[in-house]
Amino acid sequence: MPKSKGSWLGLRYRRKDLKNENNFPMDFLSGSFDLYRLAFIFCNLLKGENMKTITLNYYQDPAHGWVKAKLSLLQKLGILDQISTYSYMRKDNVYLEEDCDLGRLYDALTSQGITLKLKSFVAREKRSKIRSYDYFSIKRI
Repeated sequence: MPKSKGSWLGLRYRRKDLKNENNFPMDFLSGSFDLYRLAFIFCNLLKGENMKTITLNYYQDPAHGWVKAKLSLLQKLGILDQISTYSYMRKDNVYLEEDCDLGRLYDALTSQGITLKLKSFVAREKRSKIRSYDYFSIKRI
């Protein structure tokens, strides 16, 4: 079997890697394709297409960290009433403290099938200006 590459549903594979249950090389085009591999490819393809990702800014100073999220996002996820006073707010942004409130956000996003990515910003030498913002309170909204 040649070592040429093939493509199926946009996925790349090497034909020499396709084998049946007896470990014999098989060619998808010949109609003899391992059903388990086909199911595996389909599952991964569906996961990739359905997976949503949200990227938020993660601010840190030497002592603590916060993730900036829009107030509307927290409302849509239904976790606004679960945010502690250890988080801060400014305008329509909430700065979720990293110990508890970030975990609540992560759990809410993953339950909706959304992956959270963080873009990190570090203030190594000084206190973050986030500490000067208002403490989070649902009464202020």
